Amino acid sequence: MSFVSWLKRFFGRTAEGAKAHVVGTARLLGADALFLERMKRSSDEECEKLLLESIEGRHGIVVDWNASLENILEELECLSVQEREALMLAPEILAKRRIYEVPCQLTELLQPPLRALRIVETFGDSYFIFLVPPQLVEAFDRTNKYWSI
Repeated sequence: MSFVSWLKRFFGRTAEGAKAHVVGTARLLGADALFLERMKRSSDEECEKLLLESIEGRHGIVVDWNASLENILEELECLSVQEREALMLAPEILAKRRIYEVPCQLTELLQPPLRALRIVETFGDSYFIFLVPPQLVEAFDRTNKYWSI
């Protein structure tokens, strides 16, 4: 990442507020108003835990910073048969690399009508892996623009 990109990301995160993207993501993925209010009142870390609770098994998981596509395939139980097959077509060299090294190549593996794969930084040393319905991809990318890798 270039210095200019890093600067844009830093100032974007600062101006937006730390957890705005977390609450926005939950809203996009169907969380109800009471749940969103609970997220807004919680600490940053608690807000992320709530997001994970709301997506796990349906829209994604959290993986360690050094995870690879192979790890994602093992842990991401909500993949459809078609999504799993598409991801398994990745070259072995790509499947073994850490996700932060090849985020663009990984996100390009799933194309509509399949859900999109998105990788988003957490407040810690891990990543959210999201499966985003095609009709929500543009809004999801806008919501997470300072946090996506």
